[in-house]
Amino acid sequence: NFKPERGEAPFEAYGEQQFTLTEEWVEYSVTTPVIAAEVTPATITWHIAFAPGVFFIDGVRFYEGPYVSADPAAANLLDNGDIETGDATGWNVYGDATLATVQDPVIEGAYSLRVENNVAGANFWDAGLQHQGHVFEEGKSYLVSAFMKAEQGTFQLNFKPERGESPFEAYGEQQFTLTEEWIEYTVATGVIPAEVTPATITWHIAFETGVFFIDDARFHEAKLE
Repeated sequence: NFKPERGEAPFEAYGEQQFTLTEEWVEYSVTTPVIAAEVTPATITWHIAFAPGVFFIDGVRFYEGPYVSADPAAANLLDNGDIETGDATGWNVYGDATLATVQDPVIEGAYSLRVENNVAGANFWDAGLQHQGHVFEEGKSYLVSAFMKAEQGTFQLNFKPERGESPFEAYGEQQFTLTEEWIEYTVATGVIPAEVTPATITWHIAFETGVFFIDDARFHEAKLE
């Protein structure tokens, strides 16, 4: 478990991911979200107590700035990510949640999605918004981003590129608290160690009841910098 974290209680994570190493050298990366407030002391931690064994590590880098960036020539792999079909084609919700296309508010174009969670879940993943039917290709890295805002106050969600079936492992999962302002939120998958199919882009929304809006969602192959 690769975890940039606060180096003392409550040890909150900034971009935590789990990886399964093989006998081949592979570069694994974790990207922190934008740091909202100074974290000190901060620690880079690799939790290794899953199983007995030995691993090797070399060429470690920690630096400011993006490790991956969207390739401007890369196509958006998220069909109807801009919602400009005027409907929710390509999108679905599960759990006690509802989905609608609206014309206000929007960040660009004519439409956005309005997503409402009607019941706070026993688990935050008990309801969600999804865009399904993707493939994360071995050796590639991706960025997933979306403009989002809460309808009123704040709204908490978990933004997770994941395997679309059990064991639902994450590739860059992060939690965000939305405000009433449009903000673009981004998750980087890191380099995909082995093909993931089916792959799903999921927003877990059962932390609390409430409404949020999403627009201009993008799923791009990324390039290393």
